[in-house]
Amino acid sequence: MKTLLTVSSLIAVLITATGAGAESDDRGWQLKKLFSPTSQDLARAAAGRVFIFDGLRDTDVELAMQSEFERVGSMMFVRTRITDSSGALLQDKTGAYVTEDDDCD
Repeated sequence: MKTLLTVSSLIAVLITATGAGAESDDRGWQLKKLFSPTSQDLARAAAGRVFIFDGLRDTDVELAMQSEFERVGSMMFVRTRITDSSGALLQDKTGAYVTEDDDCD
């Protein structure tokens, strides 16, 4: 019984870690890096390094543009997910998240 409980707990952790479930949303650590950077993150940015944020919501990016303006030059946003007026992620007919067009054809 103890082994079954341990295995069940491990499976739950793995599902959460891999983003499986209702919304495959791996933005938590990116939001922390974006809005609460460590001193090392700030030093890297000051040295000219650029961090690429992948799959954040458009509302996250907009907030960063306003509140983290002095650091915008060391940020790049790709595959930004579009939200509706309630903040929910938009999905296309296939169920894939709608992302902003980067105009790079």
